[in-house]
Amino acid sequence: MNRTRFGWEKEGLLWQHKPGIVRATHFTPQIVIEHIRWRADDGVEGSGGATFLKAEDVNINVGPGQDVGLDANVRLRFQMDEQNVDDMDADILSLNFNISGGGFNILSTTSTGLILSASTHFANADATTDHGFTNPAGTFIAGAMSETNSSFASVDPAQNQYWIYEFCIQCVDADLLNNDTFGFEFRGFPNTNFSTGDVGTIIKAAAPGGPPKGTLALLGVGR
Repeated sequence: MNRTRFGWEKEGLLWQHKPGIVRATHFTPQIVIEHIRWRADDGVEGSGGATFLKAEDVNINVGPGQDVGLDANVRLRFQMDEQNVDDMDADILSLNFNISGGGFNILSTTSTGLILSASTHFANADATTDHGFTNPAGTFIAGAMSETNSSFASVDPAQNQYWIYEFCIQCVDADLLNNDTFGFEFRGFPNTNFSTGDVGTIIKAAAPGGPPKGTLALLGVGR
């Protein structure tokens, strides 16, 4: 059954904006991104499913001969944590991205540079499970998966509960330049923005003697 809240309509764990519904006043959450982790789009969500490409909080390179190709599916997993005594109250969080330090734009199937992409291994709103990360203190509650739906998963945690979102994305070759970097930021009511910093680099051509080695360290995640 669908239900409405703060101008959005909920179906399962995913929301779509419905204008004309009044927002309510409520307390401010304190949400942090504890960790991120990249994985291939080659299996189901659960433990033993899709392959993890990197350890937690380690960036990827995208391009020919790199961790994942351009115009190819890759999945990004976020571990989130609610740290405020006042809970999040089912806020709607949208995943935004930026390229090489530019402005943030909402991630969708038609965005420029990075897009949401359909997966054959899960469906929108499939529940996430508690694996793949070093866990914070507290209790896990299920988050959700997102592929082609640009209304993003929302949960209603209490203090010291944590959850996981996972998104299937592509880096669009035609929209990106060699050495572009990209990062992500969740945005939601009331103006709660929290960012990853850069989490990947576009490598369009191999350097003389072979492809570049190494990855960038992820800085400032969840703090």
